[in-house]
Amino acid sequence: VPISGGPGQGPPASPSSAPPGRAYPPPDTPYPAYSAPEPATTQMSPVAAPAAAVRGPRDPDPYDPYYEYDEPAGRMWLWILISAVLVGVLVALIVILFNVTGDDGPAEDVVTVRVPQVVQLDRQTAIERLEEVNLRVGQISTEESTEFPVDLVIGQDPEAGTEVEEGDTVDLVVVVGPDAKPVPSVVGLTEADARVTLAAAGFENVRTEEVEAEEEEGIVVEQVPAANEEIDIEAEILLRVSTGPGAQQIPNIEGQAEADGVRILEELGWIVEIERVESPPPPQGIREGFVIGTNPSAGNELEPGEIIRLIVSSGPGVVRVPNVLGMTPEEAASVLEADGLGVVPDTCIIDDPDTQRPGRVIRQTPSGGVEIEVGRSVTICVGVEPDPTPTPPPPTPTPPPPDE
Repeated sequence: VPISGGPGQGPPASPSSAPPGRAYPPPDTPYPAYSAPEPATTQMSPVAAPAAAVRGPRDPDPYDPYYEYDEPAGRMWLWILISAVLVGVLVALIVILFNVTGDDGPAEDVVTVRVPQVVQLDRQTAIERLEEVNLRVGQISTEESTEFPVDLVIGQDPEAGTEVEEGDTVDLVVVVGPDAKPVPSVVGLTEADARVTLAAAGFENVRTEEVEAEEEEGIVVEQVPAANEEIDIEAEILLRVSTGPGAQQIPNIEGQAEADGVRILEELGWIVEIERVESPPPPQGIREGFVIGTNPSAGNELEPGEIIRLIVSSGPGVVRVPNVLGMTPEEAASVLEADGLGVVPDTCIIDDPDTQRPGRVIRQTPSGGVEIEVGRSVTICVGVEPDPTPTPPPPTPTPPPPDE
């Protein structure tokens, strides 16, 4: 039998009382039979504990405080990206800090100068004006013109008044005539050979200036204009010629091997002469074949080409041992040390009172007259009197024989 509704429901609303716009089934349509749900029951064992759940090797144990849960793959890559960015920023900061501070200690003060005006000057005057303020000439380009005098500077870079560091270069633009030619390279030639080379190229206007340099005397160390620059055939060429390195300070080469000492001195431009002298062995002296010093001594200055004596040890040498018998210990030590010998004192008992005296040297080893190496020691034996012979006790009297 159809029921009017489920539990807690009233009878179905009539179509006349239904809200507008809502469809209902026809009145004669039967409702489905209602079945009440069975009440849920739970059976529990009063003694058996719940069975432990079986987990896989990666299942989290909610009771394990050290279990590491897997992060989602997307979050893991995010952390990797953030770490890489942080490392990159740190490296960039280190590089910037290194470039700012450097590793050579505090930066030296930078000296700046203003570039002088050299336009409208001839080439050589412009170069000299730049050198006066410690600037160097950079690239010299040429421009052929008939409106301006040959060798006139008509351009410069940087412009006049620009602040630059000392030693920076200034490029010039110089006027050349239609017969301008490149200057041949003469650096490294002697002055005479340089003049011949320039004359063969048509350049006769050559001026020289002497400068101190490492190169040998008479060698061209610089030319102005530089090699391959185009100049007028009548323009002046300046050659700077070496006068040699100048006086050099003599280094301290004591203890160096003879060959090393010779090489060092010859590289500084001096003529080396060997002088051999006797020397005691170390630590008092220098062993054979090694440098004792120089003449002039280290610290003095010497012009290249001058003679310097290299003093080399020939070893200790030999000396004849002086006879010090009969001297006091102090006198014997003074005589032996004057000959470069050491002294080892000792004492000996006098065995010949007629020739030996207490407090005097009665023996020496080696004996006087023997040749030994300088630096060796001589043992001197100072006489002492023997202990006095003890007086024997008086004999014990023999008792008389007993009376019979």
